[in-house]
Amino acid sequence: ISGSWDPVDGTSAATPTAAGLITLANDYRMQNGLPVLGFINPLLYQSMYSSGSYTQEYSEYYWDIVMGNNNCGTQGQQCCPYGWPAARGWDAVTGLGSFRNVVHNAQLFPSAN
Repeated sequence: ISGSWDPVDGTSAATPTAAGLITLANDYRMQNGLPVLGFINPLLYQSMYSSGSYTQEYSEYYWDIVMGNNNCGTQGQQCCPYGWPAARGWDAVTGLGSFRNVVHNAQLFPSAN
């Protein structure tokens, strides 16, 4: 802004980014005669656990955010006494984590037959 950087974080940055990646996946699927993703939550969460442990797909396709919390806002703002900590696997702050190796994720971009 006005010639300087203004870093952003949280859902203000992550949500549009994730939506854009899912839109690219849907575009790929439509171009290859595959169904669009629709309600994507079951697809994302089914790859996370198998037999009570984290799957290889989860480790390969998501960065698991394990440190931090949502108690504090941007620089200069006072921290709040309430919030949620990041944790291994799903947590209230980061959900599944952030996408990683998106174009190689066979759930989002399966090979067209």
